[in-house]
Amino acid sequence: MPHIGAVAVAVPRKSLMGDGSNSASASVICITGHKEDEMARQIALRLSSEWQCVVTVSAGVHIDGAKKDDIAVLCAKMHELSENLISKVRFNQ
Repeated sequence: MPHIGAVAVAVPRKSLMGDGSNSASASVICITGHKEDEMARQIALRLSSEWQCVVTVSAGVHIDGAKKDDIAVLCAKMHELSENLISKVRFNQ
């Protein structure tokens, strides 16, 4: 059944490192029993930091019997997809 397991909202800010680089802070709501919170958070932080705007990411993933390795592959693919999105938006500007 389709579902949303987590929602993240990221707000851009300057890095706390003091080097003038861009960063972001995020707030996350996760539905009890779901594990999409970290995935949504990481993607929202990356996009907000890159685009310097408020970003909302909703995530809903269900894999029957997922193992730790399955989740690692999924997270790597989500990272790859978000980087591809950034590249495409940058290309179209």
